[in-house]
Amino acid sequence: MNILSAADFNILPGSSNCYPTLIQQALKQIPEGSCLRFLPGTYNFLPGNAIPFSLRVSNSEQQDTLYGAVFGEGLHNITLDWQGSQLLFHEDLSPFVFLGCSNIQLQNVSVDWELPFSAEATVAHSSENRADIIIDPQRYPYRVHRGELLFAREDGTESPLFGVMEFDVHTRKVRPEAGDTFPKVTASPVGPGMVRLNGEFSTPPKSGNILVLRHGKRIHPGLLADHCSQFQVSAVTMHHCCGLGMLFQFCRGVTASQVVFSPSTGREIFSGHDDGLHFSNCSGHLLIEHCGFWGLMDDPINVHGTSVRILEISGPSSLRCGFIHPQSYGFSKWACPGDQISCLDRETLAPFGNMTVEHFQLLGEKEFLITFSEPLPSTLVVGDALENLTNTPSVTCCYNHFGSCRGRGMLVSKPQPVEIHHYLFESSGSAILIPGDANQWYESGACHQVSIHDNVFWECCTSQYQFCSGVISIEPEIPTPEKNTGFHENISVSNNTFISQGKSPCLYAKCCTGLSFCGNTIFSPQPDSPLLQQEYCSEVYQEENHLTLLATPGLSIQG
Repeated sequence: MNILSAADFNILPGSSNCYPTLIQQALKQIPEGSCLRFLPGTYNFLPGNAIPFSLRVSNSEQQDTLYGAVFGEGLHNITLDWQGSQLLFHEDLSPFVFLGCSNIQLQNVSVDWELPFSAEATVAHSSENRADIIIDPQRYPYRVHRGELLFAREDGTESPLFGVMEFDVHTRKVRPEAGDTFPKVTASPVGPGMVRLNGEFSTPPKSGNILVLRHGKRIHPGLLADHCSQFQVSAVTMHHCCGLGMLFQFCRGVTASQVVFSPSTGREIFSGHDDGLHFSNCSGHLLIEHCGFWGLMDDPINVHGTSVRILEISGPSSLRCGFIHPQSYGFSKWACPGDQISCLDRETLAPFGNMTVEHFQLLGEKEFLITFSEPLPSTLVVGDALENLTNTPSVTCCYNHFGSCRGRGMLVSKPQPVEIHHYLFESSGSAILIPGDANQWYESGACHQVSIHDNVFWECCTSQYQFCSGVISIEPEIPTPEKNTGFHENISVSNNTFISQGKSPCLYAKCCTGLSFCGNTIFSPQPDSPLLQQEYCSEVYQEENHLTLLATPGLSIQG
């Protein structure tokens, strides 16, 4: 490999608003097969010179113009080795953007913001109708205006509070039964560094606990890779980001190794703004290993496709379809000639009629025309859905740690083989969610072969979020589930350890055939602790599961 020094391109540790331009110029000049090696240190990316680009970003708030700091397009066989450097940002942008690249390696770097898009506070007092909180105005500049708590941004704008999560000050976990219970509030000043939040608190926050105050929009992922292949990320720490942590959309073959989301020095809890690793409409094989997730404000890992709704049958082999979810639309290559497409009955999500794409054309941002090589199925009607079976990866996740984050742990909805093993889960909601939907989130993909083995589930599912009926929840959203009892199939949960509070079943399954729950060890304070609950399932096997009573409820890991 040809090793080049970034210093030769005048890219040196320090402070500069020229870093994006200098890095982009360097990436355009270096030959394929090169490693661009940066001198270790802190790179302070000052505002004003980010690279503008236009792209629709999955599961995010859409903007006509996005901005990137380290920006690469059409790169091949390139390694970026930061040698342990820290990148510090001051504006709303994506630290890393790669468009249409192949064989990229990004390694040995950490990312943070001088003024983050979330804030922290300590609960001083609370009751059923108010909470007095302490905010450090130096670390998180704010003001109260007309009942709104507003946080200052470095560009002179302000960002309103839109959500709050409570974390236990001792365990650093989401407080049990408090996830997503914080109500809408109005704010009033009490004194220097103290704000009163007024609302109807069904679960008043506890004095001394830490609140993560969420503000800022979900626009820029920490890393955005679009239509890339064979992408590797290793030894990368995200202390913060403006939206999704790392988003891979329409990528083929991704490896994430030693990727960590954790709060930086000086912060108690929060790291990322939303999800951690997000894979949308990818293919090939995804490998996620030796990674850690703490303090995220949404799910650490999400793997899914994007289903679309049929709006019009425009010909014997053609359809007009629409992107329905407001955070996922405008994908110019949702399908390509030769892709395999499956039709889904909207009421049952039952697949019928696989077809081959002949032509795909956007008709504006939210609609497209698609033509197939074959005639349309005779049973297809307006309102049914399509999913792209070509854009489906196989997944291996192993030797990872899910610390306490808001929401669930890992979401996966893909028909290719999935293996999840040697994890430590401490998820506030369900540790693993196997969903399926063509009516609300439009995140597609029935699972056909999933193996979940040799993991530890430590006091998961302590708060209720959407689709959290069990520690492992197989929960597709099907309007008429009795008509599709085999949406997911061949799911094995074996040789795992569950340390439970006894309130949620270890496994909840709906509309699944070929389900195995065997050889698991369960520790619970409840003698009648539920192990497996099922609805509309068939061919269910459970044996050699062992329940041990805990003498003391509420066992938890400190720190």
